Amino acid sequence: LINSVYSLADTYFVSSLGTNATAAVSVNASLDQLIMMCGSMLAVGANSYIARLLGAGDEKKASKVLSTAFFLALGLGTVLLIFGNIFMLPMVRLLGATPTCEAYSVEYATFVLLAAPFMATSFVMNQCLRSEGSATLSMIGMGFGGILNCVLDPIFIFGLDMGVAGASLATAISKVVSFGILIFPYLTRRSLLHLSIRNFHFCRDIIGKIVSVGSSSAFRSGLAVLA
Repeated sequence: LINSVYSLADTYFVSSLGTNATAAVSVNASLDQLIMMCGSMLAVGANSYIARLLGAGDEKKASKVLSTAFFLALGLGTVLLIFGNIFMLPMVRLLGATPTCEAYSVEYATFVLLAAPFMATSFVMNQCLRSEGSATLSMIGMGFGGILNCVLDPIFIFGLDMGVAGASLATAISKVVSFGILIFPYLTRRSLLHLSIRNFHFCRDIIGKIVSVGSSSAFRSGLAVLA
Protein backbone atom coordinates (compact mmCIF):
# COMPACT_ATOMS: atom_id res chain seq x y z
CA LEU A 1 0.00 0.00 0.00
CA ILE A 2 2.78 2.43 0.91
CA ASN A 3 4.67 1.66 -2.31
CA SER A 4 1.46 2.51 -4.19
CA VAL A 5 1.24 5.82 -2.30
CA TYR A 6 4.74 6.74 -3.51
CA SER A 7 3.84 5.94 -7.11
CA LEU A 8 0.44 7.65 -7.03
CA ALA A 9 1.81 10.83 -5.43
CA ASP A 10 4.65 11.12 -7.94
CA THR A 11 2.33 10.45 -10.88
CA TYR A 12 -0.26 12.96 -9.65
CA PHE A 13 2.15 15.86 -9.20
CA VAL A 14 4.34 15.08 -12.23
CA SER A 15 1.28 14.80 -14.51
CA SER A 16 1.06 18.60 -14.60
CA LEU A 17 4.47 18.66 -16.33
CA GLY A 18 3.18 16.78 -19.39
CA THR A 19 2.68 13.28 -20.74
CA ASN A 20 6.37 12.54 -21.31
CA ALA A 21 7.21 13.43 -17.72
CA THR A 22 4.37 11.23 -16.50
CA ALA A 23 5.62 8.38 -18.68
CA ALA A 24 9.03 8.64 -16.98
CA VAL A 25 7.43 7.89 -13.60
CA SER A 26 5.80 4.78 -15.03
CA VAL A 27 9.06 3.64 -16.62
CA ASN A 28 10.83 3.95 -13.30
CA ALA A 29 8.15 1.94 -11.51
CA SER A 30 10.04 -1.03 -12.93
CA LEU A 31 13.25 0.33 -11.41
CA ASP A 32 11.51 0.33 -8.02
CA GLN A 33 10.63 -3.31 -8.62
CA LEU A 34 14.28 -4.10 -9.43
CA ILE A 35 15.38 -2.52 -6.17
CA MET A 36 12.64 -4.42 -4.39
CA MET A 37 14.10 -7.64 -5.84
CA CYS A 38 17.39 -6.81 -4.14
CA GLY A 39 15.75 -6.63 -0.74
CA SER A 40 12.51 -8.60 -0.82
CA MET A 41 14.01 -12.06 -1.17
CA LEU A 42 16.36 -11.46 1.74
CA ALA A 43 13.65 -9.68 3.75
CA VAL A 44 10.91 -12.29 3.42
CA GLY A 45 13.31 -15.19 3.84
CA ALA A 46 14.92 -13.64 6.92
CA ASN A 47 11.49 -12.88 8.42
CA SER A 48 10.45 -16.52 8.23
CA TYR A 49 13.72 -17.93 9.53
CA ILE A 50 14.04 -15.39 12.36
CA ALA A 51 10.50 -16.08 13.54
CA ARG A 52 11.29 -19.80 13.73
CA LEU A 53 14.59 -19.18 15.54
CA LEU A 54 12.93 -16.90 18.08
CA GLY A 55 10.27 -19.54 18.63
CA ALA A 56 13.08 -21.98 19.38
CA GLY A 57 14.71 -19.48 21.75
CA ASP A 58 17.85 -18.97 19.62
CA GLU A 59 18.15 -15.17 19.67
CA LYS A 60 21.87 -15.25 18.90
CA LYS A 61 21.42 -17.01 15.58
CA ALA A 62 18.38 -14.85 14.79
CA SER A 63 20.64 -11.78 15.10
CA LYS A 64 23.07 -13.44 12.68
CA VAL A 65 20.28 -13.96 10.16
CA LEU A 66 19.21 -10.31 10.50
CA SER A 67 22.76 -8.99 10.06
CA THR A 68 23.49 -11.30 7.14
CA ALA A 69 20.31 -10.29 5.30
CA PHE A 70 20.87 -6.59 6.05
CA PHE A 71 24.44 -6.40 4.76
CA LEU A 72 23.70 -8.56 1.74
CA ALA A 73 20.81 -6.22 0.85
CA LEU A 74 23.14 -3.25 1.37
CA GLY A 75 25.64 -4.85 -1.01
CA LEU A 76 23.06 -5.66 -3.68
CA GLY A 77 21.59 -2.16 -3.47
CA THR A 78 25.06 -0.66 -3.86
CA VAL A 79 25.79 -2.86 -6.89
CA LEU A 80 22.54 -1.69 -8.49
CA LEU A 81 23.46 1.93 -7.66
CA ILE A 82 26.87 1.61 -9.34
CA PHE A 83 25.87 -0.31 -12.46
CA GLY A 84 22.61 1.60 -12.81
CA ASN A 85 24.56 4.86 -13.07
CA ILE A 86 27.14 3.36 -15.44
CA PHE A 87 24.46 1.98 -17.78
CA MET A 88 21.78 4.58 -17.08
CA LEU A 89 20.58 5.24 -20.63
CA PRO A 90 20.48 1.57 -21.76
CA MET A 91 18.71 0.70 -18.51
CA VAL A 92 15.84 3.18 -18.89
CA ARG A 93 15.46 2.18 -22.54
CA LEU A 94 15.27 -1.47 -21.53
CA LEU A 95 12.61 -0.57 -18.96
CA GLY A 96 10.50 0.99 -21.70
CA ALA A 97 11.61 4.61 -22.14
CA THR A 98 11.05 6.02 -25.63
CA PRO A 99 13.17 8.80 -27.20
CA THR A 100 10.55 11.37 -26.16
CA CYS A 101 10.67 10.53 -22.45
CA GLU A 102 14.11 9.00 -21.89
CA ALA A 103 15.61 12.30 -20.67
CA TYR A 104 12.89 12.55 -18.02
CA SER A 105 13.41 8.88 -17.15
CA VAL A 106 17.12 9.49 -16.57
CA GLU A 107 16.32 12.48 -14.34
CA TYR A 108 13.93 10.42 -12.26
CA ALA A 109 16.20 7.36 -12.04
CA THR A 110 19.21 9.36 -10.82
CA PHE A 111 18.02 10.05 -7.27
CA VAL A 112 16.11 6.79 -6.95
CA LEU A 113 19.32 4.86 -7.65
CA LEU A 114 21.16 6.88 -5.00
CA ALA A 115 18.59 5.66 -2.48
CA ALA A 116 18.77 2.02 -3.66
CA PRO A 117 20.97 0.75 -0.77
CA PHE A 118 18.65 2.40 1.77
CA MET A 119 15.55 1.02 0.05
CA ALA A 120 16.89 -2.54 -0.12
CA THR A 121 17.93 -2.58 3.54
CA SER A 122 14.64 -0.98 4.62
CA PHE A 123 12.78 -3.96 3.20
CA VAL A 124 14.91 -6.23 5.38
CA MET A 125 14.43 -4.20 8.56
CA ASN A 126 10.72 -3.82 7.88
CA GLN A 127 10.25 -7.59 7.74
CA CYS A 128 12.65 -8.39 10.58
CA LEU A 129 10.99 -5.93 12.97
CA ARG A 130 7.72 -7.68 12.25
CA SER A 131 9.28 -11.09 12.88
CA GLU A 132 10.20 -10.04 16.43
CA GLY A 133 6.76 -8.56 17.10
CA SER A 134 7.40 -4.86 16.37
CA ALA A 135 4.79 -4.58 13.62
CA THR A 136 3.67 -1.10 14.71
CA LEU A 137 7.18 0.37 14.47
CA SER A 138 7.60 -1.31 11.10
CA MET A 139 4.36 0.29 9.89
CA ILE A 140 5.37 3.72 11.21
CA GLY A 141 8.75 3.53 9.48
CA MET A 142 7.28 2.68 6.09
CA GLY A 143 4.14 4.80 6.44
CA PHE A 144 5.90 8.01 7.48
CA GLY A 145 8.05 7.86 4.34
CA GLY A 146 4.95 7.64 2.14
CA ILE A 147 3.33 10.63 3.87
CA LEU A 148 6.56 12.65 3.71
CA ASN A 149 6.79 11.99 -0.02
CA CYS A 150 3.32 13.49 -0.54
CA VAL A 151 4.49 16.64 1.29
CA LEU A 152 7.87 16.97 -0.42
CA ASP A 153 6.67 16.31 -3.98
CA PRO A 154 4.96 19.69 -4.57
CA ILE A 155 7.75 21.53 -2.72
CA PHE A 156 10.52 20.15 -4.92
CA ILE A 157 8.55 19.92 -8.19
CA PHE A 158 6.88 23.35 -8.08
CA GLY A 159 8.36 25.30 -5.17
CA LEU A 160 11.97 24.65 -6.14
CA ASP A 161 11.11 24.23 -9.85
CA MET A 162 13.01 20.92 -10.10
CA GLY A 163 10.42 19.16 -12.25
CA VAL A 164 10.75 15.39 -12.59
CA ALA A 165 14.06 15.43 -10.70
CA GLY A 166 12.18 16.98 -7.77
CA ALA A 167 9.77 14.04 -7.62
CA SER A 168 12.73 11.67 -7.65
CA LEU A 169 14.56 13.60 -4.93
CA ALA A 170 11.42 13.68 -2.77
CA THR A 171 11.08 9.93 -3.10
CA ALA A 172 14.76 9.35 -2.30
CA ILE A 173 14.66 11.56 0.80
CA SER A 174 11.48 9.87 2.02
CA LYS A 175 13.06 6.44 1.58
CA VAL A 176 16.15 7.50 3.52
CA VAL A 177 13.98 8.89 6.35
CA SER A 178 12.12 5.56 6.49
CA PHE A 179 15.50 3.83 6.69
CA GLY A 180 16.46 6.06 9.62
CA ILE A 181 13.26 5.26 11.52
CA LEU A 182 13.59 1.52 10.92
CA ILE A 183 17.26 1.30 11.91
CA PHE A 184 16.83 3.46 15.04
CA PRO A 185 15.77 0.61 17.39
CA TYR A 186 18.74 -1.46 16.22
CA LEU A 187 21.24 1.36 16.75
CA THR A 188 19.86 2.16 20.21
CA ARG A 189 19.66 -1.52 21.23
CA ARG A 190 15.91 -1.27 21.84
CA SER A 191 15.18 -4.23 19.61
CA LEU A 192 15.18 -7.90 20.51
CA LEU A 193 17.72 -8.63 17.76
CA HIS A 194 21.13 -7.02 17.35
CA LEU A 195 22.37 -5.64 14.03
CA SER A 196 26.15 -5.78 13.71
CA ILE A 197 28.75 -6.48 11.03
CA ARG A 198 30.26 -8.97 13.48
CA ASN A 199 27.05 -11.00 13.23
CA PHE A 200 27.40 -11.30 9.45
CA HIS A 201 27.72 -14.98 8.55
CA PHE A 202 27.64 -15.96 4.89
CA CYS A 203 27.09 -19.67 5.50
CA ARG A 204 25.13 -22.33 3.65
CA ASP A 205 22.56 -22.83 6.41
CA ILE A 206 21.53 -19.17 6.72
CA ILE A 207 21.61 -18.37 3.00
CA GLY A 208 19.81 -21.60 2.10
CA LYS A 209 16.98 -21.00 4.58
CA ILE A 210 16.58 -17.37 3.47
CA VAL A 211 16.54 -18.18 -0.25
CA SER A 212 14.23 -21.20 0.08
CA VAL A 213 11.44 -19.00 1.45
CA GLY A 214 12.30 -15.59 -0.01
CA SER A 215 12.86 -16.63 -3.63
CA SER A 216 9.12 -16.58 -4.38
CA SER A 217 9.00 -12.90 -3.44
CA ALA A 218 11.97 -12.15 -5.71
CA PHE A 219 10.33 -14.01 -8.60
CA ARG A 220 7.14 -12.02 -8.07
CA SER A 221 9.02 -8.72 -8.28
CA GLY A 222 10.98 -9.96 -11.30
CA LEU A 223 7.82 -10.96 -13.15
CA ALA A 224 6.32 -7.53 -12.40
CA VAL A 225 9.33 -5.92 -14.13
CA LEU A 226 8.93 -8.21 -17.16
CA ALA A 227 5.20 -7.52 -17.31
